[in-house]
Order: sequence, then C-alpha cells, then structure tokens
Amino acid sequence: MRIITLLLTLIILFIGISFAVLNANDATINYYFGTAHLPLSILMVIALIVGVFIGLLSTIFMVIKAKAQQHTSHRQLQHAQQEITNLRKLPLEDK
Repeated sequence: MRIITLLLTLIILFIGISFAVLNANDATINYYFGTAHLPLSILMVIALIVGVFIGLLSTIFMVIKAKAQQHTSHRQLQHAQQEITNLRKLPLEDK
C-alpha cells in the first residue's frame, strides 16, 4: 500500500512540475490598487487554494448546522426515552 501511495505522489508531483514548466509565461493581474506579474502556473495554484478555502468555509457552515440539528434530535430522543421509562413504571389498573 505504501508503494502505491508513493507512486501516486510521484505521479502527481511530476504532473505538477510539468504543468509549471509548460505554463512559465507571465500573466498580468490587475488589482484595485495596482498590478502584478506572476507565472501562470503560480496564478493557477493560487486560484486553486482560494477555491479550496471558499469550499471549506461553506462546508463548515453546513457541518455546524448539521451538528445543531443532531443535538436537537438527541435531546428529543432523551426526552422520549425518559417518557417511555416513566410510562413503564406506572402501575396497571384492573377494572
């Protein structure tokens, strides 16, 4: 398994290096306060990192919402179990 992981890591590293070499041309980015000249491969990596960061932020909010819903459901389950326990303790009446 370690050999497969090492092999996949080397393949991804090779693809990344070849991508950087093939896209070594400079690209100009215009900011609100100036401009920057960076290699295209660096800009692609920056865009990937920003996209991953935005995706993680949106996922965090969904996880927090799911945890809150889980907490509410767990509380309701405990309440229902306590009610069932109390009902089982009641004596049966004969008529």
